[in-house]
Amino acid sequence: MKTVGMSLCGMQPSVIDQSLIFPTFIAACLTSDHSQREYLKTRLQIQGAYTGNVSRMYMALDTVWRTRESAAGVVDVQKVIKDMGLLIPCSMYQ
Repeated sequence: MKTVGMSLCGMQPSVIDQSLIFPTFIAACLTSDHSQREYLKTRLQIQGAYTGNVSRMYMALDTVWRTRESAAGVVDVQKVIKDMGLLIPCSMYQ
């Protein structure tokens, strides 16, 4: 996750960010580094200017992070995504 976070840090925010919302969200879910979490959450906020669902992503991130910290790092991210009603543009949740 460190490599993904560092790659995103090197990119200037742009309209292209819309295509990076889901990967940014997943990277944020999977990182344990608090500084990367904050950076990725901020990046999602910037990306939110181009798309919706970002407020639900924030809630899902908070749920994932709280659960990871209280459950020894074990979180079913797919369940959190489904429970939050996030619309994921792929077939893995059918």
